[in-house]
Amino acid sequence: MNFYLKIAFIFLFLSVMSFLNIYLHLNEGFNVPILSDISDAFCQSNSGAALEKACNNLTQGNCGRTSCCVWTSNGKCKAGNANGPTFSTNAVGKTAVIDYYFQGKCYGSGCSANQ
Repeated sequence: MNFYLKIAFIFLFLSVMSFLNIYLHLNEGFNVPILSDISDAFCQSNSGAALEKACNNLTQGNCGRTSCCVWTSNGKCKAGNANGPTFSTNAVGKTAVIDYYFQGKCYGSGCSANQ
């Protein structure tokens, strides 16, 4: 029994060392940015239609904390940036002109001068 315990320990030790060796060498060639906060992670982990859906689920406060979502004047969080919502068409496919907030600043003709 003692012999098998030693073999199991050696196998476990070699497995862990192999894993660490592979893990360390895989990361050497990649320039992976360290995300500064959770909002960066949110934006980098979603794109396109998935980002639109993810933004739609955010509250107004959380929407304003991201760099990839805007809060629209119709009370919805949508994928976008300082240039406006990424998908800005209405139900019939026409371009919808709406005011929006990006990171707390209002953009559009309906914004007051003090915002």
